Amino acid sequence: MATVPFTDFYNEVLPEVPGCLEAVALNAILNAAIVFCERTKVHKVDLDPITLLANTPTTAFVVLASAPQTRVHEIREAVYGTTSLEFRDPDWLRINFDPIWRTKTGTPQYITQDNEESFRVVPYLTVDATSALNLFVALKPTATATDIDDRLWREYGEVIAAGALARLMMSPKKSYTNIALAGANNAIFEEAVARITGKVFKGHVRSRQRVKAHYL
Repeated sequence: MATVPFTDFYNEVLPEVPGCLEAVALNAILNAAIVFCERTKVHKVDLDPITLLANTPTTAFVVLASAPQTRVHEIREAVYGTTSLEFRDPDWLRINFDPIWRTKTGTPQYITQDNEESFRVVPYLTVDATSALNLFVALKPTATATDIDDRLWREYGEVIAAGALARLMMSPKKSYTNIALAGANNAIFEEAVARITGKVFKGHVRSRQRVKAHYL
């Protein structure tokens, strides 16, 4: 994936917050981008096929080499072999599948996400399954990212900049503190996030996608 540095947002942000340090602005831009991706789930990709190891209940995500400054925010679709796995949370699995679901072995039927670093297929396997699992996921920038996917920049750069400005202008006792403008920028950000999220929801189907990146 082609990327652009977060510093490319400076022209959209710094003129509106005179006196703001570049490092402070950069942090606000990064955090706005993370929140944007978390809430809209607009940055979606197919991960490379994953090998499930025998007797290993938890498997770590491996992000695409082409997107090293991202991490998985959420699994959107999972296919084991040719079988779609159902997404279930731990409470559902405990009540409806098995009270000791974490230790059950067999053919995977479900998938649950532990956190942004790992997931579980349930039941888990007692033999290796090479490149058997395909995941379609929503990504977000890491907390230390310096670049963002260029499609996000080109299509949603102004929205992310508005989110950053809302954060900066809410800062107390700064030369650029402006509660009214902070509210206006936040309204722009929130309206766009709601609109984009709605489009993602309406367009989301759990059938196999075979391209590497998907954007509205």
